[in-house]
Amino acid sequence: MKRKVVLIWISLLLFGIVPTSCDIFCNDSCGCGPLAPVKDFTIKNFGTENIVMNVESFNPESFYERDQYFKVIKVVDFDLISEHIPNKKTGSIIPGAFACSPAPSFSVQSVTGLKIINKHEIEIAENDLLTINQNISERFLVTDFPQFEGKPFAEFLEEERKLELGESLLIQWKEDLQGGTLELVFDIEVSLNDGQEFILENEIMRIK
Repeated sequence: MKRKVVLIWISLLLFGIVPTSCDIFCNDSCGCGPLAPVKDFTIKNFGTENIVMNVESFNPESFYERDQYFKVIKVVDFDLISEHIPNKKTGSIIPGAFACSPAPSFSVQSVTGLKIINKHEIEIAENDLLTINQNISERFLVTDFPQFEGKPFAEFLEEERKLELGESLLIQWKEDLQGGTLELVFDIEVSLNDGQEFILENEIMRIK
């Protein structure tokens, strides 16, 4: 039984499933080479989807609690523009096995503009009317993960954030509604530091 366990452990090491330490097989800073390719990318287009916390299947006709509902802005088209593959020794006999986590890939552009432009006139409450083409960005918060507290757009834009490959921006209506429901129709405008601007038209959020 003991011999069988040892053989299984050796097999896991050989195939790179179990990481090995620097001192055993290799002397690079990672200790697990070879490193996976590092690739930066340039953003070509954005798209959207919807996330509602604790809801498996999103229904576009339903109204959701405003603090549970996020409109997701994500990169849907991009070009890889660089590649760097370090020439590292490996602790695995199988050349293709990566025991180290690859370095993250980031966009070469940073996000410098984010706006929400209202498209349908709607009364939020007494003396609170959203007009057509009104910039309503201040009524939203943005985060990069549903469990993280959102921040105002202006504060987020100060970071001039470069997006990690696979990362999304989540926007959320920040004000509690005084009863009833609210159907928002708006455009999302995203600007990058290279001058590109993207408009995601007629996005809908139904909240309560």
